[in-house]
Amino acid sequence: MPSMRHALNSIAMDIMYYQSPLYRSEIINGVIRSMNHTYQIFARNNPNFSGKVSLVAHSLGSVIAYDVLTNWSPLLLYDQFVTTAIKEHLKQSGIDEEERKILEDFHSSRVKLFEDEDKVNSILLKTDEKLEFQVENMFAIGSPLAVFLVMRGVDFKKVLPSNENVKHIYNIFHPYDPVAYRLEPLYDSHYKHIRPVKLFYYGDDRAKQPYAKLPYELHKSYVRKLKKQQKKAKEKSKNGEKDDSKEEDDDESDDDDNSDALSTGSSPRSESPVPSEEAGGGHNVPPELPAPAASGNGRWWKFGGGSAVVAPSTQTEEPIELAKEAESGGSAASSSSPIPPAAHTANGPKPLTLIEALVDKIPPERRLQANIHSEIQRLDFFLQPSLTEKSYWSLLKSHFAYWQSYDLIHFMLNVLYPQPHEQQPVPQVPVAAAPAAVPVAR
Repeated sequence: MPSMRHALNSIAMDIMYYQSPLYRSEIINGVIRSMNHTYQIFARNNPNFSGKVSLVAHSLGSVIAYDVLTNWSPLLLYDQFVTTAIKEHLKQSGIDEEERKILEDFHSSRVKLFEDEDKVNSILLKTDEKLEFQVENMFAIGSPLAVFLVMRGVDFKKVLPSNENVKHIYNIFHPYDPVAYRLEPLYDSHYKHIRPVKLFYYGDDRAKQPYAKLPYELHKSYVRKLKKQQKKAKEKSKNGEKDDSKEEDDDESDDDDNSDALSTGSSPRSESPVPSEEAGGGHNVPPELPAPAASGNGRWWKFGGGSAVVAPSTQTEEPIELAKEAESGGSAASSSSPIPPAAHTANGPKPLTLIEALVDKIPPERRLQANIHSEIQRLDFFLQPSLTEKSYWSLLKSHFAYWQSYDLIHFMLNVLYPQPHEQQPVPQVPVAAAPAAVPVAR
């Protein structure tokens, strides 16, 4: 029991302390001091450093780092609640005239004060010191940030910071992590049917390519649901109304299907097979991956040597009659952009593919392309688990497995150092000046 109590105090109690305005300020000030101290040491050891700074934040640390970079305080939320409560109270009848005048003056002064948000922030958000640097990328791993944003009632326009303290946020999680949640569905509920970006195995050549060119992919469960709806509609048109009990049972069985189910962390499971030990060059490459493209003489950085030998996939999907879809389970965007192509041709409108029809339901102002102004216009990324990671022990250890993931390290380096032979924008950090990564962990 003492060891269990110690584990709870070190894991769960810090969340409760952070929810308290009294202890929260101490935690925020401590994190800022730690990040500034780490940056000062790095700058002192590298006086010629002129690159960008990136944060790697884990679990609750990602929430703390987000609040530091966005200057968010629960006092703002409490104050807005008080203002709304006064407004609702004034709608009641039977209030004394003197009391009503006092409340009206109090309410109008608060509304006028909140018109200048920067002034309110300067009053309520006081810290012992400020960050001495700006953050280019924040890698949030195993992050419950989405839950905190939902509890705060954050509008989709405020998911990404509007200030210059941080430019890009990457939400990376393990499918079995019970603490991690997705950010993209905060923009629109239809994004829950679009799979987050899968991080390729670090020995795969595709892991060296820009993730910005990856098309959207639908969840297999969503595709199966549309197939059943189509089948049901055809049966009704031929035979009339039928009993729906069998169809409902089939829908419930889909939810239990491990091929594309959602974990408690609202993360899609990846049906990636166990890495093959028979792959050449000492790499463990999932056998279902297509053969990598031939590489030139110039090689980018890599872990180990040799080239991976990959067996092609033999699995096929039943074609979907609603629209012509890729066999991977719903990818319909072009290979050069995740945005679905226009649904018109020279002869007139063409039938929408599944992904086009889904994206068409999302209001333009809520689409990721309208809110993420960066090359990679996605927020959610997930690591590929192996088939052996289907146990309660995997559920517990997945939250702490990020620090040993080569796939995650490879993705971070891919973001920080785009391949020089590709026609990419100027790298964020010069090759001569390595980026400074300040860890913010629990």
